[in-house]
Amino acid sequence: ERQLFAGWNLIGYYQIENTTAVSAQYALATLTDDIYDESQKWWTQLRTYDNVAKQFKSITFYDNLNPGEGFWIFMKSSSFAPYLYGPGVEGES
Repeated sequence: ERQLFAGWNLIGYYQIENTTAVSAQYALATLTDDIYDESQKWWTQLRTYDNVAKQFKSITFYDNLNPGEGFWIFMKSSSFAPYLYGPGVEGES
């Protein structure tokens, strides 16, 4: 597990063993109250950097996260901070 704080945090793809690409709702399961309800997530923005296009790309709750990718995540300010980010849950990719 890794501790995240309110505001911007840099994270890597941290998934359960033998799992490849999976949507953010499953990969970030430890950062939400309900993996099936986007309004229950504890973050407001998730971005990756496209080195070819030289620009940041927004990632949605339903977009896939892939091994080897890094992400900037903006965590909400709340009484739950700091947050624990750990391996997600298996889901459909």
